[in-house]
Amino acid sequence: MLMIKVMIIRSPELPHNLCAAVCKELGLQMLYIDRDFDKSDVPSITGTLKQAEEERMDAIISSYYTYNVFVPYESVIPFIPLNFSHWDTLYIVHSLKKNVVFTHFPQPRKVALITMQPLLVDLTVLSEIFDLELHNVIREKEQLPDSFFLQLKEAGYEIAACGPRYRDQVLAAGMYHAYDPTIYSHTGLLEEFQRIMALINTGANISRRHREMAQMMNYSFEAIWMTDHTGAVTSYNDLAAGLFRKSNTGARGETFRGCSVYDLLPEKIHHILDDVLENGSNYYSYLLLHTYADGIFNITPISEGKSVTAVIFHFTSLPHLEQIEEQVKTEAYVKGHKAKYTFQDLIGTSAPMKQAVKLADRFAKYDSNVLLLGKSGTGKEMFAQSIHNASLRSRQAFVALNCGAMPPNLLESELFGYVDGAFTGASRKGKKGLFEIADQGTIFLDEISEMDMEGQLRLLRVLEEHEIMRIGSDRVVPVNVRVIAACNKNLGQLVEEGRFRDDLFYRLNVLTIQLPSLHERTEDILPLSTHFLQYYSRKYNKPVHLNPPSQAALTAYHWPGNIRQLRNFCERLVIVADTNTPTTAFVEEQLLLSYPDSRAALSDMPTTSDNTAVAQHSEPAFNADSIENFSGKNTCRQILAALAQSHGNRRQAAALLGISTSTLWRKMKKYHITSSYEQQEAP
Repeated sequence: MLMIKVMIIRSPELPHNLCAAVCKELGLQMLYIDRDFDKSDVPSITGTLKQAEEERMDAIISSYYTYNVFVPYESVIPFIPLNFSHWDTLYIVHSLKKNVVFTHFPQPRKVALITMQPLLVDLTVLSEIFDLELHNVIREKEQLPDSFFLQLKEAGYEIAACGPRYRDQVLAAGMYHAYDPTIYSHTGLLEEFQRIMALINTGANISRRHREMAQMMNYSFEAIWMTDHTGAVTSYNDLAAGLFRKSNTGARGETFRGCSVYDLLPEKIHHILDDVLENGSNYYSYLLLHTYADGIFNITPISEGKSVTAVIFHFTSLPHLEQIEEQVKTEAYVKGHKAKYTFQDLIGTSAPMKQAVKLADRFAKYDSNVLLLGKSGTGKEMFAQSIHNASLRSRQAFVALNCGAMPPNLLESELFGYVDGAFTGASRKGKKGLFEIADQGTIFLDEISEMDMEGQLRLLRVLEEHEIMRIGSDRVVPVNVRVIAACNKNLGQLVEEGRFRDDLFYRLNVLTIQLPSLHERTEDILPLSTHFLQYYSRKYNKPVHLNPPSQAALTAYHWPGNIRQLRNFCERLVIVADTNTPTTAFVEEQLLLSYPDSRAALSDMPTTSDNTAVAQHSEPAFNADSIENFSGKNTCRQILAALAQSHGNRRQAAALLGISTSTLWRKMKKYHITSSYEQQEAP
């Protein structure tokens, strides 16, 4: 059970030693404020209330006078004045009758019961019971002047029942001072505190809940406040008090509660406030350009029936909105580092391709670094993404960077990040590097041979120590990153020439994969081109496909730019083609226009005719060797020539080639060869 904490403000009725003894007996934690308060001392009053909130007091206990001083200042802490009950009044009157009247005043006398709050008892009945003329005299001040008691004497009062502090003044005025000392004794105060504890226990949960709600509001990045049905502020968070102020006084914070929202907001939007308070209208994302703060408003009324009872205002400043936008972009950027491709997306059935995929799939299961070697355009990044997605890091970030795409100084800041003030133009907040972003994941460094010597040394440290240091910082940040590097140059030769660090080369050259060029895997040209044509046909909503002679033109070219070059050419074909099936002459023309070096390869092809597939050629269309001995390029040409000579008859074409019909069919399927004369075949 939580201990109840009370703040007690000094008064004659609440001396420190007596309060301490009572609190100890009741198990209360006491904070005693040993000072007097005056209504004009606003800083002391607000400071005491703030202290009570900060120290999470369950109640503030004081005399009635001090309570009245604090009343104008609302507090989330219950403020309980020392209030003696009606029974206490009876005790006082009974003691007065027993100990004073019978001894000193044999006849009924006029008695003044001096209090700060009216007594809620019928004094007429008590007067008859105790045979006394009882009157309740209300005092407005804590410290009463002598004239107050002299006036009572002149009014016929002979007895004044009040606190012990006024004893001398009462006697000086010629009256008898009456009070029950047990009320201000340990027993009397104990009974009063027990009553107060009951009130505290009842309101403690409400008070704590109020503090929790206030803290929740203060944690919000929005300025929030609520008004009543008239537009007067009833509750608010610290940000609201800090942003807005009364336009006529310029006061902040202290006077915010009770302010009219019409004073807080500019006159140009008063018609909106009228609409909200009178009609219950909602306003969302309303742009407010204010003297003190520019931002976005959300205004939500709370209604009971058709009447607005309260209004909630949410305000977000424009600088904070910009900060949120920047944070969202940053998070989206980080979350966008995902690998899209898998091994299933790699197209190719050639032996070199199968070998490369087999090695990559095996290497993916281990956490060692991988080095991908191959000419530009051979699909190194697709391999890197596939390795990542097949690894245990597949759910983490995949970060890719082309080392040859930026100067060395920017490359280092991208990889390792920097701190505030690291260099001219650096962000004030610093920047996280790609190694930190890729922590627990994979980083792909393409064209690693373009990294300068200093960058290579820092990369070697990451590989060896698994830690980075931002530019301009002396703090080491541990990282757990798998590195997949790629290069389209001969790294061994660069090491010999002193252009690449040998220790870094040996550190990278552990799991190495040599990716084949496209001219080494000519069997894959047709399936790749078919895939690209289908992709761009869907993209541009323009279906384009090639006939066998046109396909032969593609396989004849050696494609020095590899897959990237083939893909770009397929996109060009889809865009410039006038028909769904462009002629062979058109395809060859586009090849020559795009790549003049293709002329030699095209001149070696048989003369083509789109009506007859392939015309007679001065040289034999095929030789007597088995087609099984041909390379991929020649195999495709032989099949096309045989089909053209046999006008699409597969049996005749197979006989010309010296193979079975089933073998011909298998080869045609492998190289995606179709015949426009299929209907002429015998069943």
